Amino acid sequence: MSRQFLRYALSGLLAFAVEFLSFYLLITKLSMSVMLASGISFCLGLAITFTLNRAWAFASHEYSKKAAHQLTYYTILASLNLFLTVALVGVFQKLGLLPMVGKFIAMVLTSGWNFLLLKFFVFSHKT
Repeated sequence: MSRQFLRYALSGLLAFAVEFLSFYLLITKLSMSVMLASGISFCLGLAITFTLNRAWAFASHEYSKKAAHQLTYYTILASLNLFLTVALVGVFQKLGLLPMVGKFIAMVLTSGWNFLLLKFFVFSHKT
């Protein structure tokens, strides 16, 4: 396993923990709707992963894109993931799964393809 992938995975695990815990707290302690809680917790995870991925997992002094462009592309990718995550949580809930189970499955599915997109597009290095 590459060092970069390990850092990506650790960044993702931290963001996962924050997103999952905040989702739980929002629906159980604040009685927030599942859909709204899913969106808010997703945004918290997004802020953590962008920061850690840029500064640590894919760190470089020679990025091919400026930070503002990276953030734009990252936000577009995250928006697609947000839409998919919220939709999947809703579908899984209608299928009778507990919201926490649906959220977990959605997070695993959407995080799988992100590594390659981040490595080769968003945080690509100058060649």
